Amino acid sequence: MQQEVDAMFSKGVFVMIDEDEMPNRTNLLSTMWRYQPKTDTDGYVTRWRARLVGRGDSQEFGVDYVLGFSPVAKMVTFRVVVAVAAKLGLTLYQGDINTAYLNALLKIKQFVRGIPGFPWPMGKVYRVDHALYGLHQSGAEWYEEVDKFLRSQGYDNTETEPCLYVRYKDGVLALIPLYVDDVVLATNSEDYKTKLFLEFDKKYGFKDGGLANKFLGVQIEQSKSGILIHQDQYCKEVLDRFGYGEAHGSATPMETNVKFKPNEESEKNEDISFDYRAAIGSLMYLTTSTRPDIAFPVGYLSRFVSNPSKKHGGAVKRILRYLAATSRQGIKYSNDKDVTDQILVSGHSDADWGNDPETRKSVTGRS
Repeated sequence: MQQEVDAMFSKGVFVMIDEDEMPNRTNLLSTMWRYQPKTDTDGYVTRWRARLVGRGDSQEFGVDYVLGFSPVAKMVTFRVVVAVAAKLGLTLYQGDINTAYLNALLKIKQFVRGIPGFPWPMGKVYRVDHALYGLHQSGAEWYEEVDKFLRSQGYDNTETEPCLYVRYKDGVLALIPLYVDDVVLATNSEDYKTKLFLEFDKKYGFKDGGLANKFLGVQIEQSKSGILIHQDQYCKEVLDRFGYGEAHGSATPMETNVKFKPNEESEKNEDISFDYRAAIGSLMYLTTSTRPDIAFPVGYLSRFVSNPSKKHGGAVKRILRYLAATSRQGIKYSNDKDVTDQILVSGHSDADWGNDPETRKSVTGRS
């Protein structure tokens, strides 16, 4: 906690003033502490982080803030960067910007009472000059700040993805999918990586993570043959959460030609002894990240979250058993250049025909 407070004062986040110096029609906010574990690539807790946050729930729109939205890189954007890196032989590096939000100045100054756990004089308040965590506008203010910095380094973002930054100069290609303070850099020059990370460090303070091995919960394995992304650690956490850590594996995630119906009236009060909704939510993150092989069964079974039966619960448990057998399975992006030296984009789609037993609606899939 002391380290967090020291960092904030060193960056000029807080300025102590007399309470009667506050402008008229200004809300006096409070702060609170939040604690979060930091883990290594194997999921072990290495340290705990104490973070001081502002009570954004007590802010008033139009008075305390007007900005509220800030973009972040999508998972599909990250996968595109990995695919391009594998094809072109780029190396993925990663790093973390220190106390990212605190580097951005607030356009509308905020005012808070003293910091919990630390003394402050009566009649005094803190003026908040920088983007404190928890405030509505902090994410937007930080995005504007880091966007300005990356543009000063020669980057442009794409029209469809504001958090994908691209730079090509003197034969050096660099791509950055930015997620708040998490930086992944794909480049063909280690010297350029060192130079850029030093610029980040001079500007904000930066932790160089070396070769990328984990981003947004996705594990990254780089080799001469390509790049593998998977979520072995997350799969095991999900399995342990639902009691399937030691389960016998299943060869497939769903039976073939299976048809499910909404819960019958006679089954509505069945106790499936299983948190169906939570399991579906946990599995959906996998489907959108590295496990397209379970996308259909998870999507199909998500139709019944409001009133699942034992049959629906059994089908979800089968997916969990399948993950127990395939937790390290993911997406492998090959750098095989024998096929073509070009980067070709292809799309695929398919559909059944009136296959829903209740509505006779069709289901379309695409990739």
